[in-house]
Amino acid sequence: MQSERTRFAVDDESRLQMTIQLARWELRHVEVQTRMPFRYGIATLTRVPYLLVYADFLIDGMLVEGVAADVLPPKWFTKRPEMPLESEIREMLRVIRSAAAHAESLSAQPTVYRWWRELYELQQSDMSLVDASGEALPPLLTGFGVSLFERAAVDAMCRANATTWAISLRSGLLGLDLGEIHPALRDATPDQLLPTPTRRMHVRHTIGLADPLTLGDVPAGETLDDALPQTLEQSVSAYQLTHFKIKLPSDPAEAVDRTLRVLSVAEQASGKPPRFTLDGNEAFATAAQFIDMWRDCLSNSRFAAALQRGLIAVEQPLHRDVALCEATRDELRTWADAPPLIIDESDAELTSLPIALDRGYVGTSHKNCKGVLKGIANGCLLEWRRRQPASGDRPPLLTGEDLMNLGPVALQQDLAVAATLGLQHVERNGHHFVTGLRHLPPETQQDVMEHHDDLYRWSTADPPFPSLAIDGGQIALDSVLASPFGYRCPLPREAFAPVDDAV
Repeated sequence: MQSERTRFAVDDESRLQMTIQLARWELRHVEVQTRMPFRYGIATLTRVPYLLVYADFLIDGMLVEGVAADVLPPKWFTKRPEMPLESEIREMLRVIRSAAAHAESLSAQPTVYRWWRELYELQQSDMSLVDASGEALPPLLTGFGVSLFERAAVDAMCRANATTWAISLRSGLLGLDLGEIHPALRDATPDQLLPTPTRRMHVRHTIGLADPLTLGDVPAGETLDDALPQTLEQSVSAYQLTHFKIKLPSDPAEAVDRTLRVLSVAEQASGKPPRFTLDGNEAFATAAQFIDMWRDCLSNSRFAAALQRGLIAVEQPLHRDVALCEATRDELRTWADAPPLIIDESDAELTSLPIALDRGYVGTSHKNCKGVLKGIANGCLLEWRRRQPASGDRPPLLTGEDLMNLGPVALQQDLAVAATLGLQHVERNGHHFVTGLRHLPPETQQDVMEHHDDLYRWSTADPPFPSLAIDGGQIALDSVLASPFGYRCPLPREAFAPVDDAV
């Protein structure tokens, strides 16, 4: 019996020639309150817009809807402490509308990949995308707008062909040209380098800089009563967590104390040695500063032992302005006992990962807001390097990170890509800092549960709401992988408010 992938490749060869063109688009949103403040880097999140992009595409003359979504997180795409949050949201919407305008200008393209590359180049070369001082907006931000329409295009193409993301990627339907992104992969195709999709994935639980670890850390009168765990200790016990992401303070003494306390609470609650990443949040202006701080931390024998037992990687300790410069290369390449370092915010352009590998990093993170096809190409490049390592190189590493992803669209599309990359653990925090899917209308909550009852479960609150189903520290991805692009439930536009054109 032929596999679904083989049937697609053999019987539906004509589908590989489908053209795609954007016909119309619309932005909708819902405002989401956090159940507790989430402090990361220079920002503390208490509310955030959840934006949905509804885009209708002409695919070989047939009108097909594609949907994408994401939160609009302040102080991540740009690190500007002085900029008001509302101004940052307007700026994010501006780059999204710019991407939409460029997408509308494109003629029909032969593949989703070619459509995305044309859109990417138009957006990156748009000289009007500047801030109030006339400085060009960073590519991480301008690329965010492109990524939303890229995701909607993938969604529409999968729906037009009644197939899934993983099959469309491997079969060639999306037309991904790995060699055009990374020349080293000129003779490779995604199906040669991608593993079998992950069906169960560990949740790497985020501990923010201000998060309570035990009930004793919760201020009087701030105990939550929403049927979800609040502290780290409660979360580990409720979900049997084994993987963690710890926000790293820049002061050595504070970093050692906080990290060891987090790991102690996690291990006592689970009975297992934790696996963890440390997030540097771009806190260091030079590699030398970070190296000095790290060596101070390692002078604590308990901290050094904890790293030996469970450290996966240190994420983006250097500010994006210096993370990939030549001086950083000189420092990192000569640092004999460096921990595994990966980039995150610095992974803003198609060339970022090869530059980072040259500078001394071992890899990067994936999150859909940085680009779906770019993320797949990066994963393929790291797998290619793993199969033929250069002398002395450390094993390449790809992690899955979070941008406060919330269901039912952004979270599930991100998980679909993470699973296709073969990731075994992924940072998730939206389910912890937001009250499940309570931000959705009741009818939509019910639809989610009908289509994705492996990924969500009804909470015990009154009234109940869908919350992420984490068992044994893992989530199940069968319904995500079986859907066109991560989600299957209907999402009527009228369930969400239009975005004011004046914003």
